[in-house]
This record gives sequence, C-alpha cells and structure tokens, in this order.
Amino acid sequence: MKQLVKNTMPYFKKYIPLHILGYLLGFIHMIVLLIEPQILALLVDRVINPAFGQEPVDNSSFFNFVIADISKEDYWAVFFRLSIVFLMTLVIFFVSFYVHWHMSHWIGIKSERELRRDALDKINHASTNLLNEYSAGELMTIANQDPLTLKTLYVDFIPRLLNPIFYITISAIYLFRLNGILMIFPVITGCLFVIVTRNYIRDSKKFYDQSWSRNASLNTEIQESIYGIRTIKAYAKEEYQHSIFAKKNEALRDTSFAFGDFRAKFSMEFSVIQNTLYIISMAFGIFLSIHMNMTNGEFTSFLSYLMTIARQFIAISNNLGEIQGSVVSSQRFFGFLNRKDTILDSYGTKEILSGEMVQKQMIGKQTVRKQEPHIRLEHVSVFAEDSTDTISDQPMEQKKKAMLLWDINLDIPYGKKIGIMGKTGSGKTVLLKTIQAGLEYHQGKISLNHVEIHQYKKEEITRQFGYAMQETFLFSNTIEANIAFYDPYADSKEIHRCGKLAEVDEFADRLPDGYATIVGEKGFGLSGGQKQRVSIARAMMKNAPILVLDDCTSALDLETERKIFGNMKEYIGDKTLLIATHRVSAVKDLDEIIFMEDGKIKERGTHEELLRLGGSYADICKRQAGNEVLMDE
Repeated sequence: MKQLVKNTMPYFKKYIPLHILGYLLGFIHMIVLLIEPQILALLVDRVINPAFGQEPVDNSSFFNFVIADISKEDYWAVFFRLSIVFLMTLVIFFVSFYVHWHMSHWIGIKSERELRRDALDKINHASTNLLNEYSAGELMTIANQDPLTLKTLYVDFIPRLLNPIFYITISAIYLFRLNGILMIFPVITGCLFVIVTRNYIRDSKKFYDQSWSRNASLNTEIQESIYGIRTIKAYAKEEYQHSIFAKKNEALRDTSFAFGDFRAKFSMEFSVIQNTLYIISMAFGIFLSIHMNMTNGEFTSFLSYLMTIARQFIAISNNLGEIQGSVVSSQRFFGFLNRKDTILDSYGTKEILSGEMVQKQMIGKQTVRKQEPHIRLEHVSVFAEDSTDTISDQPMEQKKKAMLLWDINLDIPYGKKIGIMGKTGSGKTVLLKTIQAGLEYHQGKISLNHVEIHQYKKEEITRQFGYAMQETFLFSNTIEANIAFYDPYADSKEIHRCGKLAEVDEFADRLPDGYATIVGEKGFGLSGGQKQRVSIARAMMKNAPILVLDDCTSALDLETERKIFGNMKEYIGDKTLLIATHRVSAVKDLDEIIFMEDGKIKERGTHEELLRLGGSYADICKRQAGNEVLMDE
C-alpha cells in the first residue's frame, strides 16, 4: 500500500486541496448518517410511543435542543419540527454527495489522462528491445486499463476507507456516551473483521493478478484476430481462430467466476459475523433497556449504530480487497514506466550542430535544418538479441552462427546513392535498421559526421532519414494525412507533389474523395501496392537528407516501379539514397551496389564492375534480363 501511494501520488498531489475538500464533503455524508439515528430516537420516544399511549420521555439524543421549547404533549409540533430537521439533513446529504462525486471524478479523469499520456509516451520513445519484452495486449492494458484502475484509488477507494473509519469512531463515542459497556461490540466486531480481512486481501491480490494477465492475453488475441482478418479468411480458418479466442475468453471467464465464488465465500463470513452480532446485541440491548433505564429510542439508535458499524467494517474489508486491483495495476504500470531502457539510455545529448548545417528551410509550419550527414560503418557486427548477453565469451564459430551482420565496412558521404541486394535473410533490412539506430550494433563503430552515433540524441539520428519500410503501416486516416504524417501542417500542394512522384495519383484520383479518402485501420482499404506508394510518398514528404527504401516496391509491377524511380530523380537531387531491393533495374545506375550473403558483404562495386566480376550479382542480372526472377530473389 505504501508503494502504491508513493507511485501514484505525483499524479494526484497537485489536486490535494480539492481532494481534501472532497473528503470533507464525504465526511458530511457520514455526519448525516450519524445524526439520522439521533432524530429517529427522538421520534420514537417523543412521538411514536406517546401516540400509542406511553408517556413521552427524554433521551440522550443530540437534537433535544431542537424541541426543547415544545410541550411534551404537542406530538404534532414535535413531529413537524423533527421532520423539518430530517429533510434539511437530506438536502445537505444530496447536495454534498453531488458536489463531491462530480469534483472527485473530474480530478480522477484529469489524473487518468496524465497516467495514460505518460504510458503512451513511454511506448513511443522506448527502444524495440524493451517493447519486445511485452505483448501487444500487455501494452494495451497498461496504457488503457491500468490508468482507469489507478484513478479509482483516490476517487473511490480512499474516501471509502476514510468515511467508514470516521463513522465507526463517532458511533463508538456515542455508544460509550450511552453506556461504556456497549463499546465491547465495536471492539469484538473490529477484531473479527481484521482476522477475516487479512486472508481476503491476500487472496484478492492473486485473483486480480491472474485477471490482469488473462485480460492482457485476450487483448493480444483480439488485436491479432482483427489485424489478421484477411489472412484468416484467405485460409478459411475462422473456426480455428474462434476456438483460440474462446479458450482465452473462457480462461478469463473462469477466473472471474472463481473470483466471484471467492467473494461470495467471504461475503457469507461477513454476513454471519454481522447477523450473529445483531442477535447478541439485540438481546444485550433488551437487557439494558430493562435493567439500566435505556429508553426505546436509545435502544433503536443503539441497534442502528451497531449494525451500521458492522456494515462499515464490511465496507472497509471489501474496499481493501478491491484496492488490491490498484496494487496489481500499479505494479504493472509503474513497473513498465520505470523500467530501465538500457538501449535508449546509451544515447547522449549531442545535437547536430550549426557547423553541420547547410541552411534552414520551411516544411509546413516547421522550420527544419537541412543537413549533410556523412555516415561511416567500421567493422560493424550485429548479433541476434537472445545471444547478446553471452556472445562475447563464445568462440568465433559460435559468434558467426548468432550473427545478423558481420564485419560491415561502409562509407556513405552525403549525396551517395547505394543499392543493397541479396537473397531473403541476407541482412539487407538489418543493415538499414542498424544504420538508422533502429537496431543496436555489438561490435565495431558507426559514426555520423565523424562522431559515434551514441553521443547524439536518438531523435537527432532518426531525423536524418526518410524511411519507406518493407512492412507498410498506414494509420486509420486519410491518404493525405498518412503522407503528411511527419508534418501534419504541411502545405497541400507539397503533399500532392510527393503523392504524384510516388504514383499515388494513379489510384487516388479514381477514389470518390481522392486524397481525402479514409484508408481504414492499418490501410485495409488499399491494396499492398497502393499502401507501398503511400509509404514512399510519406518518406519523401519528410524531406530528410537520407532517403531509405527497404524493398518497398515489392508489391508493384515493373512498370509502376520504373515510373516511381524515374520520378524520384527529380526529388532526390543531392540527397543520400539507400535502396534495398531484389530488382537490378532499381540499382544499376547507382554509385555503388553491395551484394549481401549471410550478413556479410560478398560483392561490391558499380553495376559494370559487378558484371565484370561475374559473381552472384551478375548471375541475377542474367536471369532477370531473361525475365526469370526466382522466388527467393
């Protein structure tokens, strides 16, 4: 509980004055509940019993002063006066409840928004290595469900702890004032509930933890079913996918049922304690009424207070059990939020300085720096993630088995155009991601403008690249908004210019809303080739000094690809260009071509030099010239 408050307090401390006001309003609720039995005691002794022929008697009610000036025989006047007081307490109760509820939930919603914002900010800035430790369902639960759960801690749970404690304290004082012996009942009640509640809290946390895990697993399955719907339908595996979903859904259901049974068991125990105390206290109250001059009204208020004390103890027990949900959410949420990101932390704070600038230019409403980055890779090696902890102690042969890239040397001065070819799995994408700091290298050195890249801010590196990825992702937005993702305020003319260069016009002009067409979640409204063209336009729209095209024309026909690369000559100018592809036609006119195999550079040179070499590249050229393009090329 201490750690829970410590983690969440920064999000709520700015609202502490409002929280205190809210708790005071909550205490007003309890005060109203406390004084109602006092009014009821007077109604019994001064109105109801006299109406049935008994003598009106005085009692220990706090409200005796309200009717002190009224004759004991004037029952109607007493009834009217007490009714007015009772109605006033109801008005106070409902007004304070209304204000408290709305104010508390306003604070809660503000705090929830900040929790959710920080979770998404962590996700957006986290390294791939860190994100790979969590499933999509876990991240969704952390960013969406946990802030909602944590919000209730201060909005609901803490008030529901403080208010009963206040009520029990005041009620106990009244019982002591009535008769000191009556204090035995709150003491016994409290001891019994403490014993039962300890087990309830411990086991509640287990159920909440299990529910969290199974809910996250179900979220992952739902997300995969939605995003993979085309594949599922293509293979007619709807029933199979349904069975997987049903299994995880039933696991969550079974946990919920088991938790419900668990709660019912403890609810029964609480009820047994409450009803047993009620019977015992009733018998004891009758004894006191007969032998110790307790009036009927005082007896009524005694029972009312005692039963409400029992209910408040039950409320405290249930509330402490529910708080375990916040404990679980806090551990998961802040465990992720405070998780050390060793990859991100390995980068420095250096910026690309003015000496490295050429000029400033406007992109939409942003002023950006045009730069001339010079990148150099010296003996760079990258190993598989699951082997990096032990690879340094392994022999050379073992290292080679775990490598994704091996001993890469590459000089990329600003303006150079490089083509990267090789079979699937040869390391083309790994190389491009490593150059952009999307993957970490484990040996060698990568420098940007003669400075090792880890001295820079990570954002400074990624700003240098306009990246059209191999796996295209589009947002559920318009075609225009997807192209202008880097600069949402970009001029529409510039967006359409990049779209035209990437041959987006070819299909966008045929759509009813043109560039304003909503493409659907993950671009489901477009074909693979259409999405790739939007992705290329988006990379060009960033206007970065280095353009990276990672096999991003694989879904296009040769004619469309030729048009796009022809159009790019107008856009690229003196920019650096890196192209990973399987097609010779895309790279033959570039400054240098490297052919990769098993994570190593096997051949390098210009198109003519590699043809004269007569190696793997030359062999592919011959086959593609004869329109024989193999599946693994």
